[in-house]
Amino acid sequence: MKTIVKILLAILCVLAVLLIAGALWLRVMHRTQPEPAVTGGPAASEPAGEAQSGFDPEALLKECAEDALEARYAEYLPEVLCAETEVFDTEKTDAEAREYVILDAEEYVKFKDKAYSMSGISAEAIIRYTLPEGRLTEIEWSEDGAGHEKWVKEHFTPKALEARNAYLKGEGSERTRLGRKLDAKAARLMGVPVEPENLLEIDRDTGKYKIIRTIESGDTPDTYKFDTEVLEEGTLKKKD
Repeated sequence: MKTIVKILLAILCVLAVLLIAGALWLRVMHRTQPEPAVTGGPAASEPAGEAQSGFDPEALLKECAEDALEARYAEYLPEVLCAETEVFDTEKTDAEAREYVILDAEEYVKFKDKAYSMSGISAEAIIRYTLPEGRLTEIEWSEDGAGHEKWVKEHFTPKALEARNAYLKGEGSERTRLGRKLDAKAARLMGVPVEPENLLEIDRDTGKYKIIRTIESGDTPDTYKFDTEVLEEGTLKKKD
């Protein structure tokens, strides 16, 4: 009987040694295995195709600004063309992307220690650009006037239309969110703050300019008045 017990204990000891050895071998193998290749690509906020192709959203916005606007005052003053978009939906194929947006674009000039917005455009649009490069191919603007809402309903996707309607509900009567982003971009590019109230007028033929303060008064349509006051005027020389 004692012999049988000794044999069983010996077998259990051997099994225990084998189990311990197996566990140690697995741990060593796990530590010495190479790290698995990362297949997830860039972070989620940067689509893999766009990152690999060098797609630059700011470069696309610059193309939009140059397509939408004319640099009209560059012969007199430093000027930048800026664009910003609120994207409501995006559709992609292998070769092209379509963004359903509100596109704001404005031209700014730098005069003395301020930047002034001279003109601009803001409307719903469909922006088309190549993939993967991100080169602008077309801006399809919405219709003006009575056909505006009909155009948006017919050309925007249901998702874009719903998002656009929600976005417009959040806009007030002051400077729009896209307008504030444009001002911030222009201030960064030109190195001076954007003038929020006074207007700069320039006669492109003669170079004569005026800085104008606008004066609004009245609380109702019947009492509302709009006046202007010239704060400064002179003549600009064309750049060499």
